[in-house]
Amino acid sequence: MLKIFALSVLLDMKDPLIFEIQQRQDLRLEMINSLQILLPNLSLLFATLLFIRCYSLYEYQSVAFHQMAEIIIEKFSNDKPNQEAAFIALKQLRNPEFSNCFLEFIKQKSDLSEIFQLNSSILYECLNKRNSFNSSNTLLLSLIYTTELAFDMQILQMKRNDDEQSRISNWKDLDELWNDLSTNEKIMSVKIAKWITNYLNSPNKNNLSKIIENVLCCLFIEPNALSEIEKWLIYQTDKSLQYMAYYAALQLIIHGSNSSDLFDIIKKNFDCIQKCNFRSLLKRLIESEFVNLSILRQILTLLHENVGYFRQISVYIHRTEVLQLILDLEFERNTSTTPFIIIVKECSYDLRVFLLEYLKKYLENPNTFKEEYIAILCKWMIENSIWNGKKDDFSDELYEYILSLLHNHDFLQIQKAIASGFSFVFTNYEMYEE
Repeated sequence: MLKIFALSVLLDMKDPLIFEIQQRQDLRLEMINSLQILLPNLSLLFATLLFIRCYSLYEYQSVAFHQMAEIIIEKFSNDKPNQEAAFIALKQLRNPEFSNCFLEFIKQKSDLSEIFQLNSSILYECLNKRNSFNSSNTLLLSLIYTTELAFDMQILQMKRNDDEQSRISNWKDLDELWNDLSTNEKIMSVKIAKWITNYLNSPNKNNLSKIIENVLCCLFIEPNALSEIEKWLIYQTDKSLQYMAYYAALQLIIHGSNSSDLFDIIKKNFDCIQKCNFRSLLKRLIESEFVNLSILRQILTLLHENVGYFRQISVYIHRTEVLQLILDLEFERNTSTTPFIIIVKECSYDLRVFLLEYLKKYLENPNTFKEEYIAILCKWMIENSIWNGKKDDFSDELYEYILSLLHNHDFLQIQKAIASGFSFVFTNYEMYEE
């Protein structure tokens, strides 16, 4: 315990910064790991004390704190004598993970303000036995008065939160917020995200299915709303609210987060994600200009393992790095008969130029040549009618290059693929007419 306290004090120091960035990260990890090991063996009050002391690191290790919160909730349920003290301490965190157990606790209390009056009992006894105070006790009296005010503020804040919950729970409020932004598409703004966060913390969730449906339609999100929806990650194990966590994880990845915890959420719950309408959001993720390539590789691989779902997604690519990643995955593919490349429906002009040069350089290098790989690329380009019927000088050049491969008898597999591609185009000609 002392080690955790010492580390928390050191990490809370702002000026001077006595550690380098990497050192601070190592100390954070050491402290959280120590806390995770120690917490299950502590009483409710000691566990609560350490949890609150280290809570400033929540943003760095939200998954770890989620797991520790579950431990404290279990201790809270089993330790009736100390529930009031733990409730007072934990309530200040305003962590929605504790909402359900707090609601059960509050239902058992006729007057919530009585709980906070317990903090005055010791001071009351002390003051009641004194007839007078000398000047040396002025500071003590000031501290006592400040403490009393702090707890009064807690009561006022709780009542204020209850009033806000009642006010924002009106479904019309959310409709008005969305309608103010756009008549064509819903956008996740900061106001909407905060409305939903408060709604999720409230006991009344009568319109939950409608809210989830509308949230999944918010493909775009204001950047400053990301910190708000990150709070929804705690619902990943809640059967009623899990889709809010999946939405938050996908949006954070779309906007460049490289946290492996986010991909773990997607992977662990991918069966549920397939059953809900996340295809548009996954499409936006692949097309994002900010998405981390390492996480994108993992997501594309995960999608490809679920062939039926993979074939339902088609994307427009405008980043060279993303196209190169898909080409690499296609080159590395060994087992599945479904090409990675079929997920690409269209490319920007500069990527079409890139692809032509890529094909030429690849065929010029006999050491890396893989005929089946080129055959798949050629067939895919033809079946997409050289980028969905676009007619320009470059398309003609690409056609001519593919036709030159058709006349090269050294590449029989490529010839068959090209012939099959043209057969598909001619058979479905009406689809390609302007």
